[in-house]
Amino acid sequence: MKKAVIYARYSSHKQREESIERQLEICHKFAEDNDYEVIAEYCDREQSGRTDNRLKFQKMMKDAERREFDAVIILKQDRFARNRADSQQNKLRLGLYNIRVLSATEPIPEGSSGILMESLLEGIAEYYSAELAEKVTDGMRKNILKGTANGSYRTYGYDLVDKKYVVNPDEAALVRKIFEKYANGDTVKSIIEYCNNRGYKTAQGKEFGYCYIERMLKNKKYIGIYSWSDIEKADSIEAIVDERLFNKVQKRIEENANTGARENAIVDYVLSGKAFCGHCEQPLVADSVTKTVKNAKTDNSKKAVFDFTLLTFNKINELLSEEPEPELQEDANKRVYRYYVCRGRKEKAFKNGCHKQRLNKDKLENAVIAYTANQYLCDENTEELAKAI
Repeated sequence: MKKAVIYARYSSHKQREESIERQLEICHKFAEDNDYEVIAEYCDREQSGRTDNRLKFQKMMKDAERREFDAVIILKQDRFARNRADSQQNKLRLGLYNIRVLSATEPIPEGSSGILMESLLEGIAEYYSAELAEKVTDGMRKNILKGTANGSYRTYGYDLVDKKYVVNPDEAALVRKIFEKYANGDTVKSIIEYCNNRGYKTAQGKEFGYCYIERMLKNKKYIGIYSWSDIEKADSIEAIVDERLFNKVQKRIEENANTGARENAIVDYVLSGKAFCGHCEQPLVADSVTKTVKNAKTDNSKKAVFDFTLLTFNKINELLSEEPEPELQEDANKRVYRYYVCRGRKEKAFKNGCHKQRLNKDKLENAVIAYTANQYLCDENTEELAKAI
């Protein structure tokens, strides 16, 4: 029996979760009717089809290289892609492994008529996507100009009354406090502790976190400016924070960002973008922490060297979790600690974020180098390489 996988996608939180289940149900029925054994399901939730940068989609494309299935079954062509170029490119990639893309609800005949029909369906999907995007964008622009909220997401410090932003006095007081503390030198971490230790909750009823505070500190709504994309409408919302204080905070944010970027730019993070988190599957990226140590003493002792090829997995995991050796700076009281962190944790732009801890930069790189050397530079491979040369 031929083998197949199912790819299902829905693009908005407004769609019901059942839409994925319904897609799977129809695709399974199609597989059964056409003598395919389904060996895997790949489901992207709340992902647009206008790009192929979808987590499960990319995993499916990667798995296709193993040639373990003969077909990808989809509900309709627009579930695979709403961009003709991406659709054709990815179908060509699958074709290299003799894998077909089959629509469960759009029977496409073989031959020249099938090519025409498939191209037409892809064109309709892209047209629908572009038209929908234009309508949504136009509606959001009009809301900005009227000072009306886009959606039901509430900004901390404001209540939504008839889709208008109305200042919440209690929350506004904390917003001002957060801006004042950051402008006066407090770290984001200390501000988070201040809020959570006093029992404050976000607009969604959760504890404060890095991403939430950072978004607050950059939010122009707090100075009365409603902005989206390339549109800014001043005085459409009642301001909570003085513009002078807001600008002071932005200057400090920029200074901190530039410092961090300069520090990481001159250090080679060889695994950045090449290693991936085993939990959220997002790439690992550079991360560093600068700490001030009073009365710091320079430690000239030799660092311990570990032979990672002789360590158990658990021991390696333990070493990777250790705090890195600090780098001395021009300021004798400052130390920089370098890590790898997955993008899912660092940016927290992905739903629910990622809770996996940062990894010791040097020890992770040493572990990967040792493992690679052990796997590929063994005597047998070295002999083969020598013969090839």
